[in-house]
Amino acid sequence: MRAYRGLENTMRFASEDIIRIGMNLITSSSIFDDIWSNYHRTCYNVKTTIVLEDDFWLKNKLVEGELDFVLSQNCYTHSDIRNEVFADDSYVMICGRGDPFCALSSVTLPELKDRSIIMREVGNPTRDLFDQINVERGCGLRIAHEYMNIDIIKAEVIKGGCVSIIAKKLITGELACGLLHACEITDLTEKRYFYINYHKDLKIKPHHQTFIEVCRSVA
Repeated sequence: MRAYRGLENTMRFASEDIIRIGMNLITSSSIFDDIWSNYHRTCYNVKTTIVLEDDFWLKNKLVEGELDFVLSQNCYTHSDIRNEVFADDSYVMICGRGDPFCALSSVTLPELKDRSIIMREVGNPTRDLFDQINVERGCGLRIAHEYMNIDIIKAEVIKGGCVSIIAKKLITGELACGLLHACEITDLTEKRYFYINYHKDLKIKPHHQTFIEVCRSVA
């Protein structure tokens, strides 16, 4: 059935260039805008299908040949899937422009002990990393509030009175506009990585190769 679906897709799109890309919400909000604009400046005639789903469904679609590539912060493990790291992201502390930390370019985790910290909910990768490090190192940091939406967190920090720890690629727009200030966390060197996942039997055409190269160019 998998071979049949692959043949069906090949016949359907034989006369045109098409690329089918899957991603989860984290990848979409972090790095895809740059990839999308850079790719279509070069391959403007390629028809593009975008699928936004959870990793469970994206992995299944990739295995079944329904997608060409999946961009994710997760490296899919499957005998039919190949992958590579194409970008990474560091974690920073963010504060509003009137915050005392605005005068600093870097902080340490113990310096945040007396601050009101807001974070995503338990189960979010950044939150889970924060909780793990907080316990292992005995930092004694306390979460004042938790939210299930990253835009709410950014809005609350912009209003002032609280700080947050967040992946830097999620706040490029706010940093460029001067709405937020970011400090490097010198004792939090962990990073998150982004992977391009694809089926081992995918026949790499020129417009596929261009997409891979564009992804690699996003630092």
